[in-house]
Amino acid sequence: MSGKPDKLVTVSRPRPALVLSMVISAVGCALAGLCYAEFAAMVPIAGSAYTYAYATNGEFVAWIIGGDLMLEYALGVSTVAVGWSGYFVSFMRDLGIQIPAALTAPMGTTVTTATGATVPGVFNLPAACIVAIVATLLVIGIKESANTNAALVLIKSLVLCTVIYIAVAIVLTGIVSYTKLNVADPLAVGIDATGLHWLAPVVKVSALFGLFSTMLAQMLGQTRIFFSMATDGLLPRVFTRVHRRFRTPHVNTILTATVCALVSGFTPIAVLGELVSIGTLLAFVLVCLGVVILRRTAPEAVRPFRTPWVPWVPAIGGLMCLAQMIGLPLETWLRLLVWLVAGFAIYFLFGRRHAALVRGTRAGTPVQFPGAQLESGAVP
Repeated sequence: MSGKPDKLVTVSRPRPALVLSMVISAVGCALAGLCYAEFAAMVPIAGSAYTYAYATNGEFVAWIIGGDLMLEYALGVSTVAVGWSGYFVSFMRDLGIQIPAALTAPMGTTVTTATGATVPGVFNLPAACIVAIVATLLVIGIKESANTNAALVLIKSLVLCTVIYIAVAIVLTGIVSYTKLNVADPLAVGIDATGLHWLAPVVKVSALFGLFSTMLAQMLGQTRIFFSMATDGLLPRVFTRVHRRFRTPHVNTILTATVCALVSGFTPIAVLGELVSIGTLLAFVLVCLGVVILRRTAPEAVRPFRTPWVPWVPAIGGLMCLAQMIGLPLETWLRLLVWLVAGFAIYFLFGRRHAALVRGTRAGTPVQFPGAQLESGAVP
């Protein structure tokens, strides 16, 4: 009964910091979600926080939130596309199909091949391709309504997702060191480390479908933001064009997909993740602040849903989101600043002068909230 075991299996100790960070984020997002719910109930039209801000706090605040949501949605699509690429490459490897390593990562990064060698990345081709596929589906006919938009928000509600993420984080950090999970496909890394080869394809295919649906929802939201802002005159009218056959904003979708494909192909996932985080958190902070302001400026407005314990809920939610923003690197703040400055330039040079609602060019005609034409299927 002597001898050494064939293989020594080491188990990593779970890191509570990752779990705690998820709990903190979930609480902040839940409080911000209550503020979103009040706006959504007051203005049940497509367009997300931009529409709510325009209808309640005015054009300038709406522009800031709209520009911020562009950053959130577009880069969110790119980030998820990079993650999808990681799982796709890993799944193909399990099937014995090797995608050239240089075409799975952006320039400036290195890729470790199956043999252990490292090669420089050139372009993340699978990420760009999946963006194109998602855009094609949206162009040929994914219909949105206010109820659908609300359902997508509900799917993100936060208790179930938080529990699942925490459970996954505990398991992953117990299998491998957390230092090995800062990659596009952390679930694939974890499942491969277990040696359960029969389970790996199931996990990876599930991740592929889950990430695909996320991209679909995010790109859908981005195109509707473009449409709403262009309807209000803040962006050129070309973004209000709807395909005569498919009844979808095809110009927006194609433009969004082109930008997202290039960004996902050339940008590391770490940079994308930080930019998406700061964009999302900034939108949450502004929405929380908007609820407090609106309660004072329009106290008699009809609110089918009221955020409880105002101003404490929005104040705590906004502060928690702001605290997470402060924890992001300085480079991310600088990129956000550049984005906001560019947005202000567009607003003051173009948007302010062309805003239809503010200039009163619709005087004498019924005023429609942003997104109303798209909801009714009318072609501008």
